[in-house]
Amino acid sequence: DLTIGAFAIGDVAFTFHPYEMFDTTGMHIKEQSPYKMTVVMYLTNEIYGYMPDADAIPHGLYEVDITKFVPGTAELFEQTYLEMLNALHTGQ
Repeated sequence: DLTIGAFAIGDVAFTFHPYEMFDTTGMHIKEQSPYKMTVVMYLTNEIYGYMPDADAIPHGLYEVDITKFVPGTAELFEQTYLEMLNALHTGQ
């Protein structure tokens, strides 16, 4: 189990999670967020290591070799964060 979340203060949203996602995943979240500014916070509370995205996996670098996550997890979390941010923004 790992804890993830999102909250907003005015036009600024924050996401938090206990792993280090790749920059491309964080940028996708920021670009698609309904907020003026979205801050993606890494390694909050605990540390679960790296979460490589689909583009990184074929390259097999250090982060990919030691990850605890299966392929597709980064994309699933990206979608989850966007759903959370949209729900926060619309008040649902």
